[in-house]
Amino acid sequence: MYNCEKYVGGTAAVWKNAKQTFGAAFYALSVITAYSLRFPDKLKVNENLIFSMQFKYLADTICLCNKLIYLYRNNQLSASRRRVAAVDKYIPPIDAYLKSDESMMQYQNAQRGILKEGRAMAAVYIVDMHEEHYQQFRAKREMDAMMLSKPEYRELITSAFAYNRPHSGLRWQAMVAHPLKFRLKHYAKCAILLHCKMLR
Repeated sequence: MYNCEKYVGGTAAVWKNAKQTFGAAFYALSVITAYSLRFPDKLKVNENLIFSMQFKYLADTICLCNKLIYLYRNNQLSASRRRVAAVDKYIPPIDAYLKSDESMMQYQNAQRGILKEGRAMAAVYIVDMHEEHYQQFRAKREMDAMMLSKPEYRELITSAFAYNRPHSGLRWQAMVAHPLKFRLKHYAKCAILLHCKMLR
């Protein structure tokens, strides 16, 4: 028998075993059916993480077994590893994470709490998107235009919820405090990566 830890679902359960891959789990069909859980439509990256987050939030009981029962092989051809323009890559999962929190609001109660993890992930990805945009030697005006078209992103990243978080708000503050330094830093990272690839 496996040594399994049992705990209840809800916000505290979302990150309890976050490093576990999506496939290293069994999901109760009764929960999937009761809440009509599905992978977000047409999403090619993070769809499994969003599904898993929602499932852990909704499940009454979760069992975590401390035993290696699954080997995950990285696929270099997977969608998450392809070099895609940062804006095109990040907007779909950011929007999906925001929508996930919104859709779960109807199920919140005293036990589950309020699911804010989608907004936390979206805030991190907003800064990641800026970093990767400049690591691809892309123009600032493109990013400015995108942020202007997505006021909900700026509202989130500058909100009290995200502003003091080390993985999102503090990085955003550093970026807006020294925007040129931020761009040059990531332009340099791109140049170094390209140089290393040429040496191989």
